[in-house]
Amino acid sequence: MRTRKEILTDRLLLLYAVDRANHYGQMEGPFKLIKIPFAAELASNRASVKGFNYTFFRYLYGPFTTEIYEDWGAIERAGLGTPKKGPVKLTKKGQEIVDSLEPLFDENRRIGSKISSAARSYANLSFEELKREIYDLQVRFAGTM
Repeated sequence: MRTRKEILTDRLLLLYAVDRANHYGQMEGPFKLIKIPFAAELASNRASVKGFNYTFFRYLYGPFTTEIYEDWGAIERAGLGTPKKGPVKLTKKGQEIVDSLEPLFDENRRIGSKISSAARSYANLSFEELKREIYDLQVRFAGTM
């Protein structure tokens, strides 16, 4: 279970991930909302960098976590993001928060670069292309050999 600090961190990083995805392409809905943070977290873990704190599990279309839906729901209720059905975007208020935190993301560029890299790699892909790319990643889930 995530701590309050981890939840807040994840929500700020999720705002940043949506911003970066829409900068490089389009965060087209819930599938990308899950897969781009997954790819960023995987890259961060491989580099021993603490970033997202999500717990993913195997699901129908690859790695999944309900925690991102919970976080995006809170972001949406706070008026910082649009509904996750259809293009996922930051509202003006959400964009202002991300812009105001740019110095924080610059200071923590090891984390921000992993998120930007995942967004750059996956934001322009179609559902099928992204699914194939995610499936091709070498991932070892906890409890599996």
